[in-house]
Amino acid sequence: MRGDFSRRAVPLLGLLFIGLAGRQAGAADLMDLYARARASDPTIVGARAEQQIAGQSLREAKAGYKPAVSISGQATKVYQNIVSSDNFLYQEGRNDYYNNNYSLSLVQPIYQPEALKRIPQAQVEVQQARSRFAAAEQDMIFRLAQAVFSFLSARDSLEFAASERMSIWQQLQEGEQRLGSGMGTLTDVHEARARFALAQAQEIDSQDALEEGRQAIAEMTDEPPEDVERLSEAFPLVPPERPDVESWVQAALFQNPNVTALQAAVEIADREVSRQRAVYRPRLDLVASYDNADSGGATIGAGGSDILSKNLSLRLAIPILDGGRAAALTQAAALRRDMGIQELEKTRRRVERETRAAFQGAMGGMARVEALTKSVFSQESAVSSKEQGLRSGVNTGLAVLDARKDLFSARKDLAQARYVFILNSLKLKQSAGTLDEADLREINTYFQ
Repeated sequence: MRGDFSRRAVPLLGLLFIGLAGRQAGAADLMDLYARARASDPTIVGARAEQQIAGQSLREAKAGYKPAVSISGQATKVYQNIVSSDNFLYQEGRNDYYNNNYSLSLVQPIYQPEALKRIPQAQVEVQQARSRFAAAEQDMIFRLAQAVFSFLSARDSLEFAASERMSIWQQLQEGEQRLGSGMGTLTDVHEARARFALAQAQEIDSQDALEEGRQAIAEMTDEPPEDVERLSEAFPLVPPERPDVESWVQAALFQNPNVTALQAAVEIADREVSRQRAVYRPRLDLVASYDNADSGGATIGAGGSDILSKNLSLRLAIPILDGGRAAALTQAAALRRDMGIQELEKTRRRVERETRAAFQGAMGGMARVEALTKSVFSQESAVSSKEQGLRSGVNTGLAVLDARKDLFSARKDLAQARYVFILNSLKLKQSAGTLDEADLREINTYFQ
């Protein structure tokens, strides 16, 4: 039986060591993944396109108050056949001729209330697009960090599971040896076998979680990383820059890009109400035209003509009745403004809640990491004591397995607590609207 477990365990251990060695060779750091995500993440690429669209909308709005020049022409060939006529001006017979008409016109808006109000509205849309892009970029940074630390956490779980399995396998061999020498019990051997099988199942689950974490990174970077460098245990637990949560909340409500984008949306909706009301106002345009009418013949007489004309006029249009269309559009714009106000309020409340939660998570995370560090130290001492007790006959093999399991669990909790602390710190900065590439770069210095 012992040989059977050896044949199963040793290849798994070899695969683990090979995987660890290969992983370090092609591991990516946080900034490598950030560069890939910034170029490939669909969310950030879409937000970049939205910002460019807003710029084009501003160009379109300004074009509404610039002169418009158009040219038109028409060439006509007339085949005329006067069969009979009682009018002496019309001569019987065939007469083919052409008519060519060309026109060049210029329209310069002088007073166009809708166009005037559209320009500042489009300028606010540009500001809104910038806020949305900033929000998308900060969200991309946080999602990337979240995916990377989820991957690291899954890898830690896999390594701890493999270590626990090997520890149980070692204890199982020792238990079989002790049973063969009459110093152990069959119960200890059966319990160790059951735990070994359970540890194998947990290791398989950890491998699945690791692959899922790799694909989560690939969702943003367009390709799964071979592996990711480790976060050093020397990463410092730095508290938030401002120890007062209210200052963070006020900063978030003032400069969070999601909030500023919705504030711009409310202003855009308000300007849309004003623009729709401007439909009722008169419009005044300056119109200049140059026309050329060249005819090779006519139904009256036989001669042709070539007429040039130049016109300069003021064109006034006063809307009187449109069937209620403008009133309906104005009312719809007012309702959208009210919806935007409520959406802004909902977002402000959500941002405040997330800011407070992230602040508490960052502050509490420091204490949790410190407590778990002490727990790991205590568990290491407990394992050493249990192993010493096993050699002296005071403790059983099951007691040693329990102590080792607690140690692996404490180490895993410590690593997870460190990741959660970092994510809460990043989330706090994201809520305040200050999260940027420099924050990732600072964390990246502790990847190795």
